Formats: sequence, C-alpha cells, structure tokens
Amino acid sequence: MKPYTIAFVGNPNVGKSAWINQLAKTNFKVGNWPGVTVEKKEAMLIEGGCCYHLVDLPGTYSLQEYRDEGRITARFLQEHPIDLIVNVCDSMSLKRSLRLTMQLRELQLPMVIVCGYADLAKRKGIEIDCSCLRAVLGADACFLSAHRHDHRDHLWKLIQANLQKPVVYPPIFGSSMEDQLHRIKRQLSLKIKDERLCYQQIYAYFRKEKIEGLPTDAQQWQDHLKMEEVWTRYDEVIDQIMVAAYKQKVAVKGYTIIDRLLLHPLLAYPFCILFFYWFLQMIFYGSTPWSNYIQMITQEYLIPYVRYWLQPFPTMLADFLCDGVISGMSGVISFVPLMGSLYFWIAFLEESGYYARIAFLCDRIMSYFHLSGKAFLALVLGAGCNVPGVIASRSLETQKQRMLTALLVPFISCGARLPIYLLFCTSFFKGKEAAVVASLYGIGLLVAFFCAAILSKTTDFQEDAIQLFELPPYRIPSLRVLGKSAAKECWNYLKKAFSVVLLVMIALWTFSYFPTGDKDESYLAHAAQQASFLFEPLGFGDRWECVAALPGGIVAKESILAYLYPPIENEVRPFDLSNLSDLIDQGIKSAKESFFLQRNTQQSQPALLLWTGKEAALKAYSFLVFVLLSIPCVMTLSAIRTLYGKKILLYSILLMTVFPYVMSCLIYQGVQLVWYLCS
Repeated sequence: MKPYTIAFVGNPNVGKSAWINQLAKTNFKVGNWPGVTVEKKEAMLIEGGCCYHLVDLPGTYSLQEYRDEGRITARFLQEHPIDLIVNVCDSMSLKRSLRLTMQLRELQLPMVIVCGYADLAKRKGIEIDCSCLRAVLGADACFLSAHRHDHRDHLWKLIQANLQKPVVYPPIFGSSMEDQLHRIKRQLSLKIKDERLCYQQIYAYFRKEKIEGLPTDAQQWQDHLKMEEVWTRYDEVIDQIMVAAYKQKVAVKGYTIIDRLLLHPLLAYPFCILFFYWFLQMIFYGSTPWSNYIQMITQEYLIPYVRYWLQPFPTMLADFLCDGVISGMSGVISFVPLMGSLYFWIAFLEESGYYARIAFLCDRIMSYFHLSGKAFLALVLGAGCNVPGVIASRSLETQKQRMLTALLVPFISCGARLPIYLLFCTSFFKGKEAAVVASLYGIGLLVAFFCAAILSKTTDFQEDAIQLFELPPYRIPSLRVLGKSAAKECWNYLKKAFSVVLLVMIALWTFSYFPTGDKDESYLAHAAQQASFLFEPLGFGDRWECVAALPGGIVAKESILAYLYPPIENEVRPFDLSNLSDLIDQGIKSAKESFFLQRNTQQSQPALLLWTGKEAALKAYSFLVFVLLSIPCVMTLSAIRTLYGKKILLYSILLMTVFPYVMSCLIYQGVQLVWYLCS
C-alpha cells in the first residue's frame, strides 16, 4: 500500500509539529536529512484503510533561502511526489506567512492553508475570513488551533478532500507587473496548450529563470527585472489580502508590558542574569539528586549483588561486568535526568517566547566574537555540563554557527571538573580557592572567544549572513507538549549513547586493567610512564599518575581522581529484601531534594601529596589548566559527532589537544621565567 505523502510547510515556530502530533497521535520518527545535520521529522498514519506519510519540513521564510532549511524544503517539494501541501501560517503574523504561501502556489501542487493559533488570535481580537483567502488564493483555508481535538477532525476532512486534487493556480502579481504578465501569458499560451505548465513557465520567468523561445523584447524585459522586484513581486497582493481577509478588533502593541521590563535598557541584563541563575538551578539541582540516585543504586546495590553471584567465576569476569559494563551503563543512564530536565526547560524557553529575547539581548556582545546571541545559551549550559551545551547549539539559525558554537562549548568548564578544582585548591591553594576557580573559568571563556575570532575567518565557519531576530508573542506552554518533547529527546539520547559511548568506556577499562588487574601495573600506567617526558615542559610530567589520569577524563572528568587515590573495593553481598525499603527511602529523599532544589553535600576527601616545595602550586595550576582545556568526555564527543559529523569531531579533538598543551606550557614556563628574572 503506497502511502500518500503530505508535506507540512511554514515559517519557523508556527506549529507544524503540533499539527502532525495532533493528526498522527504519535511521536515523530527523528533523523537527519541526507548530507546535512538539519533534523528530519516524519510520522506514518493509517486511517480509513489508507496510509499517510506526514513530513514536517524545516521551517523557512522563503523557498529561495540560502540556508539549509530553505534549500531542503524547496528540494523536497520539487523532487519528491507530493500529494498535498499543508501550509501552516501564524494567524498573528499572517502577512509574513503569506509570502511563503504565494511561493508555494508556484509549485502547482494541491494545498490546504491552516491559519494556526486560532484560540490565541481570537483572544487578541483577530478574525480571518477563510472564504476570502480561498477566493483569492484558490486553495482551501481554515482558522484552527492545534490544541483542540475538534479542530483536528475539521483539518483532516480538508486534507482528505484535497488529496491529489488537480489544481491550477494562476499568477497573481501587483499592478506594476500586470501588463508584462498578460504579454508573457499570451506569448507562452501560443506554444504551451497545458494551462498548468504555462503558468509554471510564467512563474519561472518572473523568478528570472531562463525560458527558451521567448521573443527578444520579453527576454530584454526579464534581463532588466531587478532582484528586489523579484523578492517584492507579491507585496502588493499580500497587502490587498490583509485588508480584505484580516480583521483585528483590538490594537495589539508589539512591545508588551512584560517587555518593558525584560527588554529595558538598564533592567534587561540583571533580569537575564537572575533568570539564568534560576534556569541553571532548575536544570542541574533538579536533576542531580536523581543522577546521584542512579549512581547509588549501581555502586551500593547492583554491583555488590552482581559480584556476589559471580563469586564462583573468574575474578576478571566480575571486574569486566561490574567495572566495565555496568559502571559504563550507569554513567550513561545517570545523564538521563539531566537531559530530561534540560530538554523540558529549553522547550519551555522556546514555547514561552523568552528564548528569542535572550538571544536578542546577547547578540550585540556575542557579535564582537562573530557569534550569534543564541550561542550564549549554549555556553551558559556548558558551564553545568558540556553535553546539553552542545545540544543547545542546534537552535542557532545557520549550520556554520551551530558547528562553531559546538566547538566552543567544551572549552567552558563543566560541573564535572569542579570536584577536581576543589580538591587541588584545598591541597595547594588554601585561602585562595575562589580566585583560582574563577581564573580557570575565565581562561576557558577567553580561549573560547579567541577560537571563535580565529575560526570565524576560515571558510568552514565564516558566516556573512545577517541574523534576524523575531520576537514572538508570550505564550503559556502546554505541560503535555513539554513532557513529550523531553521524553522523546531522552529516548533518542539513550539509543545513541548505548553504542559508541559504551564501547569507549569498555576499551578504557581494558587498558587500565590488563595485564595483571592492578591499575598501577596496567598498560595505561606503563604508557603514561613512557609518555611523561612529553609533559615535563608543563610542570606535572614528573608524576606519571597525573599523565595516566588524563585518558580517564574521556570517560568522565571526575574519573581523573581515580589514579590520584587508591581504588575503592566494592562490597560483596547477596540480595536482601530489607535493602528494598532503604532503596525506596533514598528515592523519596531524592525526589524531595529535586523538588526543593537542595544541594547534595559531599564528604571532603584527603589532601593530595603530589608535589612539595616552591613549585608545587604552579605545577598543580598547570595541571588544572590542562584538565580545563583537554578533550571533553565521551558523552560530549558523541553529541558532537551525532549532531555535526566526524569532521567537526576531529576539529574538536585537534583543538582540545593543542590548546591545553600550549596554554599549560605558556603558564608554567612564563611564571618560571618571571621567577628567574626577579631572582
């Protein structure tokens, strides 16, 4: 049974996905379009004995856009057999949406026009005469809301009535092109008897495409047609449609009362800082208790029980399953609460309308480093965890901006590095902990901005496009929509994580275990001892333990401490039902900590005794700078590869191999030189 292909087309953030969810009553199948990393969403629906393939095309303002979204949408509509176009418009910005509608008419495909957000538009006194739209544009139109189930049935009837319906959309241009339109139509109608094909040629003519067999005077007029006339050929018609079909009883100001505070010249930035403080609290402190709960179940319950039942078998098998597989899986799963919290609140930001305003506020500052204002959110999230920071880069407008931002996020110090900083500070910088940690965050930010300024001048990342910011109206997001979005993204995250990530974790465990099972005599330890001389210019090469600890940071930055402390022996005990009540109590405690955003206090660890003497603090600081700028964890690398491919992954690995070595060397050797000159 061949499915009907229905393409949903519209501007960004007009509710195409919401309509597909309403029609299909199912989650999207999510992937990437061939050759690019722009997200591809589609769903299959069987109803009335027929199969329907619903495709959510990337949001675009024009079919002639230079961005990936515009090219993908135009190519898909032109190269695939489309049975129906559902053109979703924003009722509160109908004039802007109609420009794309007029271009879709040129394709001569069956089309239904949906003026969405009807409930919100009606509250603002907006009425749209769909019969007038139908009369002028020649396509069925409706004024509906995706949040109402009865509106779903109304749209579905229109879709079924228009599927594969033969259509002919005559050209509608302004009065300035009317005479030329009639002249070209007469000339082409003599050669082309099919009215539909004739109109397609006329549209191509006014897009300045080459038409064979035209008289000389017609070709000369086409040559003199200015590009601005090509772009504005529908402006007069759209203005006439708005006068006839669009009525607004109450004048609505684009600059709302809320914006008087949130976009105030003096108050906007303090409000933004306070909001981000609350935002990070909700994401990280709301998810940390659940992440700790997952780790606690693994370390205190699952691993001891597995070791107990594996006692008759060789020790290596128990070590492999517990330390290699189960610990690796728990590391992946422990990120799920963070991912769920992140996606939920990012969706809240986008749906509420404040996300665009944050980008607008930050754009001026970020433009000095050739970055978009939306990159600021990704960098801020990277301060908590690099993985959500990389994922947040998807919201940027162009592919080059997304890739550049994803490369910069790992330079921002994540929360996983903080235990390492605090441990070294208490061991080597007593009384100066805050200043040292602040300097590390500052170095990471400066390196990120330096890289942005350099990479933005290369062909792979140079972006000359002007960034346009649209301030959408404020909306109250639906909890159902936010929850489905977070659940879907978490499931996609898990499917991707349990592949390369787990394999890398097992590989690192293997190198740190064999040949004797003693970490200090493993292949990794021997390799670190042989490679220590490479790190002597950085100061910490005299301790092979520091060199051996660095590869562990690829699994998780906290695991760097594993080589600096003796290993902790896991308990071996059988399953006991009495422990089940403790497990439930811990779950209730985690829920309370998550709801009230409570910090989970950790026990202090003993001080490190790696170095003594005058250079101890300098060597420790050089090591911290290297950890700050070194290759991020495998979860971050996996996110970069999944979103932007192998080339950007190699870029990231190269940058974060060169920069940590150079910066640590400059700091250590520079301070040494100053001491020498001052002595």
